Amino acid sequence: MKSGNGTANPQFLYILVSLPIPFLCKIGISNKVSRRTEEVSKKMVGWAVPIFFVFIPFGFHLEQSLHRVFKFANVPFAGSREWFWLPVAPFAAMVMLVHQIFWILFALGIFFGAMWIFQGCPNEPVQALARLIN
Repeated sequence: MKSGNGTANPQFLYILVSLPIPFLCKIGISNKVSRRTEEVSKKMVGWAVPIFFVFIPFGFHLEQSLHRVFKFANVPFAGSREWFWLPVAPFAAMVMLVHQIFWILFALGIFFGAMWIFQGCPNEPVQALARLIN
């Protein structure tokens, strides 16, 4: 299945910091963060250093949402509109991490749900959950 940016490759959302201009960060998406970091470094003065990256299925949509949310802090830099003032980086990282945890829990739910179904839907797990809730 392809994501919004037209690729079926794994999607890593990343945050890069610009050095020696450390008050800017770039929020982007790539299937290879190291290669993307090199590409970005060639287009700017100094270096781009990755400070955070996570794998998120369909990450393009989250990246675009982060760009819209942090539009107020956007700084055109090095021929790109994906640079922001550094104070948004911790908030962006937190959102990315929460999304990654969601996808992990979603995958675990599907896995354990499938195991439960293939075992004939035994009542013991359902009763144990009912006791926990009550």
